[in-house]
Amino acid sequence: MSSEITLTPIVEQLRSVTDKVALVRDLVLAHGGFWQDPENQTGLFEIQLAGLAGIGPSAAAAVEDWLAQAMTFLSGHQEEAY
Repeated sequence: MSSEITLTPIVEQLRSVTDKVALVRDLVLAHGGFWQDPENQTGLFEIQLAGLAGIGPSAAAAVEDWLAQAMTFLSGHQEEAY
């Protein structure tokens, strides 16, 4: 399965939900990842999901960084298809 196939449904879900952090948390845990709850976290927050990492000073910022990385990745792959 390509990264593009994995990323597309996740990005689509993130575009339509109100609580992006909760969705990413559920996805990370569902795929056997580790999630540090923000109230117990200090420093940078890192998310690794579907082969990409998002980093930020909070869980919400890391999710937004991850989403930006995923959208950049997908847009690059769409251009290659033409």
